[in-house]
Amino acid sequence: PESIWQVAAVKSDEAMPFPMPDMDGKLHGCWKELAARAEGCDAVLYGCGLGRSDALDEMARDVLTLPQPLVLDADGINALAGHTDVLKRRRGITVLTPHEGEFIRLA
Repeated sequence: PESIWQVAAVKSDEAMPFPMPDMDGKLHGCWKELAARAEGCDAVLYGCGLGRSDALDEMARDVLTLPQPLVLDADGINALAGHTDVLKRRRGITVLTPHEGEFIRLA
């Protein structure tokens, strides 16, 4: 999220190449920008530190339509709980990295 990007970028413990629009510290209204930025990427990681909301859960399902290899972690996985059918439609490499709690919610 743009509102916390500078603080997180200084810490530099994960790849954060660009800030995205947010509302109250959560990504918001940025699917088109995210998809456009992903076009220039070799792979996409989605979910780390994301948080939860209906809009973010919907965007996680949209992320599955990207052609790039995709790693889903943390709340990216939680967003698929009850919607695992979307994984069947996914084309391309997809890696899920659940810890025990995320795995239980997903399965």
